[in-house]
Amino acid sequence: MSFYPARLGGRCMKAVFGVIFLAFVLAGCSGRFVEFAASNRIDASPDRGGFGVTFFGTSTLLVDDGDTQILIDGFVTRKRHNFIRRIEPSEPQIQEAIAAHRICPAPGRTAVRSRPDHCANNPKRGLALVIPAHAHYDHALDSAYFAAWAGTRLVADPSIVATFDATRARPWKTPMHWQSVEFIPPFASPDRNTRRLRVGNFTVTLIRSHHLENPLSQLAGRETSRDLSLPAHLWEFGEGTTLAIRIERGGRSILIVPSAGLPVEPLEAGEYRSDVVFMGIGGLGWKPLAERESYWNSLITATGARRVVPIHWDNDQAELSTVEANFRPSPALRLDATLKVFERLAERDNVELAVAPPRKRFDPFNGL
Repeated sequence: MSFYPARLGGRCMKAVFGVIFLAFVLAGCSGRFVEFAASNRIDASPDRGGFGVTFFGTSTLLVDDGDTQILIDGFVTRKRHNFIRRIEPSEPQIQEAIAAHRICPAPGRTAVRSRPDHCANNPKRGLALVIPAHAHYDHALDSAYFAAWAGTRLVADPSIVATFDATRARPWKTPMHWQSVEFIPPFASPDRNTRRLRVGNFTVTLIRSHHLENPLSQLAGRETSRDLSLPAHLWEFGEGTTLAIRIERGGRSILIVPSAGLPVEPLEAGEYRSDVVFMGIGGLGWKPLAERESYWNSLITATGARRVVPIHWDNDQAELSTVEANFRPSPALRLDATLKVFERLAERDNVELAVAPPRKRFDPFNGL
C-alpha cells in the first residue's frame, strides 16, 4: 500500500507537489553563493590529531581528534529521489565514505571482531558516538547503519529507533553489530532541554531546538512511524527530536545548528560560547528578512563566534565523488538571498563567513 494516500488526499498531494515544483522554478539563482563558496573556502589540513572536522554536505560532519570520532548525522547516501521514489541506505556509498575517511569501529566492542586496515595502526581510534540532528531522511537515513557497523552509541529518540529497526530488517553484505549499539536518549527527561556527554576528550552538549518550518517538514509530520519499512518515501521520516550540538575540546568549541532553527529556550548572551558556528541555512532564503536577521543575531550573541560556516545548502541528490565532492547548491533554497544578509551582518559583527572544504579534513579554528 502506498503511504501518501492514507495521509493526504489527491488534491492535497497535487497542491504539495505543485508548491515544490513552483519553488524550484521560482528559486532564484544561487550564482553569487557558488562564487562565494569557491573563493571563501577554509583550507584543508592533514590528519595530525587535534580538533578536526570533515564536511560531507547537508549537515553531516565527522569530528575527529585522531582517537575519538563523532559523527553528526552520517547522511552520505545520495540517490535521485525526485521527492517521489523510495529511498534506503546505499551500502556502497556508506562503505566508500568509511574507507576514504578512515572511520573506525568503536574500540573495546567485543562484538566487533575485526578492524579495517586503515584502523590497524591505532587500536584506540574509533567511532564513539553517532548523533542524528533529527529524524528526517537527510539527517538520519544512514545513522543506524554507521552505528551498527561500528558497534557504537547512537543518540536516539523513538523516531530514530524506528529508523534503526527498519534498517536492521534489511539484508546487508557487510557484517553488522546491532546488539552492540547503545541507545542514548537525547535528554534525561521530557522536561529537560540540554544534555551533556563526555566522549573521549570531547564534551558534547545536546540542545533541544526548533526545526525551520517549510512545506516538506510539515508533510513529513512530527514522528516516524514504528511501522516504517525500507525503502520508504522521504516524507515517511518524521522530524522527531531536533537538536543543536555543541562540541568542546581543549578550550575550543563549535556549535552545530543543522536545521536553521533556534534552541527552544531563549538564548542568553554567552550561553553557548563557541569559536565557530556551523549554521544550517536550508530553506532560510524563503523566510522574511527579519527572521533571517534574528537567526544570525541570536546565535552570534549567544556564542560570541568569530567564524560562521554555512551548512545544509547543497543538492542532496548529487552523489558524492570518491575523489572530491564538488557540492552543488540545492536549486530551491534561495541561497543568494541568505548570503546577502549574512555578508552584511558578518561585516557588522566582525565575524568571518567561510565555507567548509568538501570532504576534506580541516581545522575549524585555523586563522582565528
